[in-house]
Amino acid sequence: MITMVMCDFCALNPTQRSSLLAKFKSMLAPNGSIALDVYTTTRFAKQSESLTLDKNAMNGFWSAQDYWCIQSNFTYKDEKVTLDKYVIYEEESEKTVYNWLQHFSLEQIKAELEVHGLTIKASYRDLRGKPFEEADEMAVVIGHTPS
Repeated sequence: MITMVMCDFCALNPTQRSSLLAKFKSMLAPNGSIALDVYTTTRFAKQSESLTLDKNAMNGFWSAQDYWCIQSNFTYKDEKVTLDKYVIYEEESEKTVYNWLQHFSLEQIKAELEVHGLTIKASYRDLRGKPFEEADEMAVVIGHTPS
């Protein structure tokens, strides 16, 4: 069993996802499974572009010191990708963090898996196994494509 949780698969670019799936395929036992969750195109449809300025944003997540955070949110409709850009200003430093997130339809996941000889064995609303329905996230159990 290989697991990847917290929608981390979504933070990878297409080349990184392909490389990871190839590695998973090489490690997967003949009857093994991969379980992962992803953000969906349903979630993407709710995303909007924005710009905010906040002192000690996200309850001080970025630093133990006082800081200002400029957060910019961008959407890329054709790719179904969002970007959350954080610029953190502290008294002595500045850093920028880019959080790219791919959003998937079930068909898109199937297409990426097919290239690697993998297939979806089951799909769920989440990794707890709730029945599949349109939601912000979905979970899939993946295995080798039957011969």
